[in-house]
Amino acid sequence: MSEKSENEPDLGKPDFGSFMDDDNVEIDDHHVKGEKTQPDNSLPIGEVVAMTTGMIFSFVASRKGEHWRLTPDEGEQIADVSQQCMDEYMPDFEMSPVWLLAGITTGIVAPRLLLDIKVQAQKDKEAEHRQKEAAQNAGHETPESQII
Repeated sequence: MSEKSENEPDLGKPDFGSFMDDDNVEIDDHHVKGEKTQPDNSLPIGEVVAMTTGMIFSFVASRKGEHWRLTPDEGEQIADVSQQCMDEYMPDFEMSPVWLLAGITTGIVAPRLLLDIKVQAQKDKEAEHRQKEAAQNAGHETPESQII
């Protein structure tokens, strides 16, 4: 069995020298079991959906009334069901913390920007109304010479 057939290429002998150079290598249960040694920084998508939904409902509640605010139990239900759906239909999906940061930052900034736009539109409307009133009043003013 030590003889090579004519079709097998000569692959040489393995060199494990580079593995032996590192004196600080620690092999633990994670290596033996084939598990990841790096911490998993991904977030469960169910939690992300619950946070996003909570922010949306909080925004609506601030404008339409507190009855729109999600309760913690409702948030947990949304997280659980969302996670079940993702596990069923997209089992390999991973959510990076960067996406969560982007989503939460957007959820915090966007309502404020919308409110700024609404406030500015109201100010512009009031300024336009004052200008129209001033123009109308200017046309109806009587000169002092006509006052008896």
